[in-house]
Amino acid sequence: MRILLVEQGNGLTALRETFFSRDLEINQCEPYQSIPLIHRDQPDVVVIDTETFIALPAFFSRLKELYITPTTGGYYPVMIGVIPRQSRIHSESLYLDLGFDLVFQKPIESQIFFSRLAALDRRIGIGKATLMSSHLLINTETQDCYIKSAHGTLFKEFRVSPVQFSILRLFIQSPRKIWSRDEIVANLIREPDEVGDRAIDKTVCHLRRKLKSNLKTEWRLEPGYKYPFIQTQDGVGYYFFDAVSLPSDDINHLTDSNILDNYHRQATLTMTSV
Repeated sequence: MRILLVEQGNGLTALRETFFSRDLEINQCEPYQSIPLIHRDQPDVVVIDTETFIALPAFFSRLKELYITPTTGGYYPVMIGVIPRQSRIHSESLYLDLGFDLVFQKPIESQIFFSRLAALDRRIGIGKATLMSSHLLINTETQDCYIKSAHGTLFKEFRVSPVQFSILRLFIQSPRKIWSRDEIVANLIREPDEVGDRAIDKTVCHLRRKLKSNLKTEWRLEPGYKYPFIQTQDGVGYYFFDAVSLPSDDINHLTDSNILDNYHRQATLTMTSV
């Protein structure tokens, strides 16, 4: 597992030493270097000291711009925020809303940190078994599926049948590639002659229905598309394109005046209460 620590100063010294003791691959940078390093090295986990990183809304907006497009191959790092110990307020939810997957208060108990990270790893396969689009994530080892926001928050966990998962995996690992029915059969089954076009169409139909039924949050289709994830190219076959749009995807939700004001207000309070 490759980890990037983002801090200015030595606020994460204890955590860094714990990482080294576990022989993990560690890199470190200051906040202004974070986006270029994430883009270049694609770490599995990014740990941010929020006390020294005051431009978090802009950071997550930029990260989203870089990594929610199909051309990235589904890469998006697990984001962990380390926040000050708070005596008067508890604002973990604020940081989770910004885009963090996990939040820890200082001082961090290393055993709890790694236990939670291991739990997340079991769910989404950090760095080894994850394929995803903007709003769909699958774990190729456990065959768990998740609906998520574009900036990484997991909304819904579900499973599909083994055959449906095999087709979904085939599609999502090659976004926009058009798969004919014969190609789908050849990639999934040892004896292609035993399965006809109608069986593939029926399986795709059921998979589409399952994916749509798990979009519990408010959503809408992008213009020009008929289905949330698996599209049809008439007379040719099927292809994967994430045509879902969620209210939380709007970049403005990270810079909305109310949220931004709350963020700065909470950050100021937490800094003065330490």
